[in-house]
Amino acid sequence: MISLIKLFLLLCTILTTTVCAQTDVEEVAIKKLWDKTHADFIGKKNEKSIENESDNWSCWSLEEYALELYKHRNNPIKRYKRELAFNVFRAHQATLGKAGEVDKTQEQILHDLTVLCGQSNQEHYLAKVAFPTITEIGIANTCLALSKPTTDISKIRQQQDLIQTLVQQVELREEISNALKDFAKTEHMMIDFWESQGFFATDLYRNIYFNKDHLDFLNTNEEVLRLAGSAYLGQCYLYGSMQAVACYILGLYAFFKLAQPATPTLLSDEAKNHIGSAGIMLSTLHRIDQPTLQGLIALVASGFCGYYAVETFNNIRGIKTYFNTISKITQQTAHSIRALQKLISVLEEHKLLANPSCQYLKYAQISPKLKDLFKLAQQPCFDTEEEAIKIENIGTVFAFLKHFLIHKPKMQAILTNLGYVDTMLACANNIVKDPAGWCLTTFVESDHPYIIANNFWHPLIKGNAIANSLTL
Repeated sequence: MISLIKLFLLLCTILTTTVCAQTDVEEVAIKKLWDKTHADFIGKKNEKSIENESDNWSCWSLEEYALELYKHRNNPIKRYKRELAFNVFRAHQATLGKAGEVDKTQEQILHDLTVLCGQSNQEHYLAKVAFPTITEIGIANTCLALSKPTTDISKIRQQQDLIQTLVQQVELREEISNALKDFAKTEHMMIDFWESQGFFATDLYRNIYFNKDHLDFLNTNEEVLRLAGSAYLGQCYLYGSMQAVACYILGLYAFFKLAQPATPTLLSDEAKNHIGSAGIMLSTLHRIDQPTLQGLIALVASGFCGYYAVETFNNIRGIKTYFNTISKITQQTAHSIRALQKLISVLEEHKLLANPSCQYLKYAQISPKLKDLFKLAQQPCFDTEEEAIKIENIGTVFAFLKHFLIHKPKMQAILTNLGYVDTMLACANNIVKDPAGWCLTTFVESDHPYIIANNFWHPLIKGNAIANSLTL
């Protein structure tokens, strides 16, 4: 009976994502607060429901790193993906200043009712089995909702109004479900922006392009970034070519000096001009007026220049592969943005954005800067990976990337709202599939508080569940 009461108190309400104004808190400060948030506490408990897999990988070059990085991000292990979903909520709560809200008094209740992690079967737990969401963000929201129910009746009524609307409109449920499924296809790429160690492209991006604060506005300009990317690769090609030419000239010069035929004046002059490509020391030694020694020095210098040329072209190949990796990840993130736009359009069409519980999703419509991000996501270069990796589109890729990094606080707020909609859809689907087993709470005005539950049962018990009624 005690467990039934506990369960009823947990299930009779679903937590509403709090909608508050975002503050410009530095990411470093946010990360320090993550381990103090309710999302972090619940996330660590829930992640025990997933078997821990090894995800170690190593590489020896930039090209190998880029390939492994894409493989790692495109096929994340389950536990890592779940952690990323909770990272969004951790960052959101920390940004809102909700550190220190961890309530561990319910830990035993969560364990007894297997809300976050099954006991005999780790993957058989309430948040997953009873509320099958479509996205990882959705299941993270469900875990947080069940672990900390709200007692605010106005919020519960808002939730129930949304659920009731979803129950009554089949077409609406299908449209929201399709938008969430579309989002879930590339969700892992988007939420990886909240990886606790920071986004992988930041260092490369800041080092190659405009890393001065007063020039930061250039980092969102597509044309400037396109020119900068092309110029950087052009500079690398020019350096590699110069090293290759120096290798050839110095090698030919060394042959003449060591074989001791008459060395052409033009070749001698060119050798003097290119010897410095191998380093200052060899350039200095080459001034010794002794033909054999000059030949040996030129031969060594030719070897150095050849080595530098090979390394430069290998580095170019690595940079291009890395650019391709960034472009493919950005393209899939843009796909998630498109799916998010689709969801917002569906909710707006059915006038559900007016529900206070969904108002964070309005950010994408009312924020001028977010509109720029959403507009960039619709660019044709993000239609396919093949288009995204073209060098002429690198400016758009990096402009989108910079816009996303700037607006992460707003995006994490929008994503938490997406998770909330996913949870509400799961609740509505339960009522539609089993109207005899699921219902919405009815609130009655009374001088004395009471709870009446008719034929109450534990959702994890399938088939042979014995219903109980209680009056409290």
